[in-house]
Amino acid sequence: MSSISLKLLSLVPNVAASTRSIMVTSAGAVTGRQFAAAVAGCYSQLMESDARVVAIYTDCAYLFSVALFSALHAHKEVVILPNVQTGFLQKIADEFDLLIIDQSSSSEFKGVPQLLLEHSELNPVDKTLLPAIPDDAGLTFFTSGSTGQPSKILKKIQQITDEVAVLESVWSLSTGTGGLYASVSHQHLYGFLFKLMWPLAVGKLIHTTQYHYPEPLMAALASESEAVLVSSPALLNRIGRLVDLSALMGSVQTIFSSGGPLDSVAAMEIAALSGVAVQEIFGSTETGGVAYRSQSSAAKTFSPWTLLPTVNMKVDTDSQCLLIESPHADGDDFFAMGDVVELINENQFILKHRADRIVKIEEKRLSLPEMEAVLKAHAYVKDCSCAALAAARRIIVSVVKLSALGEDALASGGRHSVNQALRAHLLVYFEAILLPKKWRYVESIPVNSQGKVTADAITALFSPASSSTTRPDVAAVEQQQNEVKLDLKINPSLRYFDGHFDDKPILPGVVQVDWAINYGRQYFTVGGEFMRLEVIKFHEFIEPGDQIELSIIHQQEKGKLVFQYSSSKGIHSSGRIVFG
Repeated sequence: MSSISLKLLSLVPNVAASTRSIMVTSAGAVTGRQFAAAVAGCYSQLMESDARVVAIYTDCAYLFSVALFSALHAHKEVVILPNVQTGFLQKIADEFDLLIIDQSSSSEFKGVPQLLLEHSELNPVDKTLLPAIPDDAGLTFFTSGSTGQPSKILKKIQQITDEVAVLESVWSLSTGTGGLYASVSHQHLYGFLFKLMWPLAVGKLIHTTQYHYPEPLMAALASESEAVLVSSPALLNRIGRLVDLSALMGSVQTIFSSGGPLDSVAAMEIAALSGVAVQEIFGSTETGGVAYRSQSSAAKTFSPWTLLPTVNMKVDTDSQCLLIESPHADGDDFFAMGDVVELINENQFILKHRADRIVKIEEKRLSLPEMEAVLKAHAYVKDCSCAALAAARRIIVSVVKLSALGEDALASGGRHSVNQALRAHLLVYFEAILLPKKWRYVESIPVNSQGKVTADAITALFSPASSSTTRPDVAAVEQQQNEVKLDLKINPSLRYFDGHFDDKPILPGVVQVDWAINYGRQYFTVGGEFMRLEVIKFHEFIEPGDQIELSIIHQQEKGKLVFQYSSSKGIHSSGRIVFG
């Protein structure tokens, strides 16, 4: 057993007498002694429960850590939940018999008893003697399954601690004087490892706030030196156009990214302006970390990935998919990653695309990654994503981020002209029946909170509610547990500008409320009918061509949607929408 493993398994007794801060929460710094006492208090509550399997979901990373180590010391099986949506919990209700949550992540699910953790209600018990964490203690993660049912992933605590030891051998998180900041959740394996377990093992100060937006993150890093940022493409792909990255020079020592490939332009921009090359991590919940890369100014279209120590690979001869052998994955056999790759040598590979993005249109097979690659070769296209849309008959749709040349062509010739140019380009490579039937031009390709482009996010842009005459162009989507943020481009062709007003077109307030309701219902399960509006305020006009951020928070327990429209001009409007 490595020294890292020993440190994690005996973390609580080791820090029980320490007055050194190990975390900084919204309520202030937490010392090792305070953490150990809180764990002992929660442990006492768990020992009064007959529950055998404990599921944990808290927005607060500190309370999550308290719950996790309490459950492990109490010899409970632990389930790490990706969310606490009622529908999801109903699907896995047989997998646990106690749910630990905090106030901000409360759930309406009543299928099992709940333990609500609060900073002021942990009832610290300093003298409780905690049993050792068993070497074979188990953790369960859930991911989205290919059948629509959640997929259950089992991990031994020893696999977790061994992987942390590998990460430390590569990057030495213990060096550097700054703390650790994150824009990702600790409820998924990447954040669980990089945001909590690894820094806890090596004594790195953890700032538990999850920074969803660049502005507060930059403010927090302003006074730092040699800090570590654990992030994802969801934030990093757009941070350069929202804040001055040169302010990170000297403040940040290392930046990690995972959840999907980072855009090469964004990666090189961050490296050039901040002086820090982003360390991208490739892996999955099933395998843990597999490989890493750092894109430089010399990066080609496909930058190679390098295997992490202890990981071996080969390629399936039929599918060309990557096969991984890793001590961090279950089983002794090679695990199929579902990603098509090209081997460079025994330790490096080029990641091509997902193997499951092959669709059939009129009985003809089409590789969506191949079509995207062809589109990206056109001078009008900077980035794109294609998907199959189930309409009266299945069709291909394409979402395109235009290059500067493409923007000029759109402005001078209009959408039809650009559509035809791209269709003509594709027709050289694909049969006409396979070409996209619908197009959307956006500021950036929509991604989820983990920085991944999903088929649902792409096809949502082609729903009736996304009509170019009634809805804005959605450039990006970032969704957390109870909040969604949409980057909107206010299309001058929206019908609401007609006659409102002739001399100065502005977006009506009633339309802003209508959008908030519709997007709220699209991304959350909002029960009941509209009842009333509360504290509605309109500050700044929204005009044609504006770039707007719409933030919607779902207060499920109150039956409310809280919305705010904002931009570089300030807050445009805000309010609460009540349902009942």
